[in-house]
Amino acid sequence: MVIPFFVEGGSAEHEVTFAKKLAKSVGIELQEIFNPSESTQFLKMHEHGLNFYLAGTRGPVLNLDLAQEYASFMRQVSKTAAGPLKKALGRTVKKGDTVVDASCGTGKDSLLFLTWGLKVLAFERNPLMFLLLQMAWQSLVKKYPEVAPNFELVFGDVRAGATRICEGKISALYFDPMFSEGRKGRRSLPRQEMVVFKELVGADYDQESVMASLLKLPLTRIVVKRPSKAPDFAGPLPLASFPGKSVRYDLFRGA
Repeated sequence: MVIPFFVEGGSAEHEVTFAKKLAKSVGIELQEIFNPSESTQFLKMHEHGLNFYLAGTRGPVLNLDLAQEYASFMRQVSKTAAGPLKKALGRTVKKGDTVVDASCGTGKDSLLFLTWGLKVLAFERNPLMFLLLQMAWQSLVKKYPEVAPNFELVFGDVRAGATRICEGKISALYFDPMFSEGRKGRRSLPRQEMVVFKELVGADYDQESVMASLLKLPLTRIVVKRPSKAPDFAGPLPLASFPGKSVRYDLFRGA
């Protein structure tokens, strides 16, 4: 995969080199350009990491500023700690425990876990998302170095990490699959940016298979995020469900 790469003025040379090496490690070649207006899509490097742009859009399609998100979550920690996701994790998951984020995505849920004092082992199998996440994480650590030991991002399918999960001291696993269907009755089409995002990242069409594999792991708490009205997965029913405004968090027990 070749992606045009525009470096904004002020970006450090060693950070540009790091981005290129990281991209290469996941099968992406960053092809440096000097006039982004000539490209239909491109990555732009700036002080917070990388953004993904499309020609004709006012701003980036994918903009991960984890440092800003982390600061925002820290200000709301008392509120989020009383929310349905924290309740689904349960009181037995305490500060210092490790949670697996099986599908890291934009990283927001992993950040929530960090603000609650948890350690996170995260998996992301989409190479572009992994690249954006890892670069954004580097920027976060610069501003909040104390979180560095508490987060690890692994490129690949969570199922490939099953051995490590089984051998590690994991208190809970969290799975947030991306769905292909929209909400019923939605009157307007998604923004162009969201359409492109789904095309780039794609829905987790194998989520049933992933879920079946996760349930074979020897874990006492597996939390799955679902749209509120989504049908249950095939297989065992959840032990409990914790509703939010538009989603719910289903609790399962592994093998």
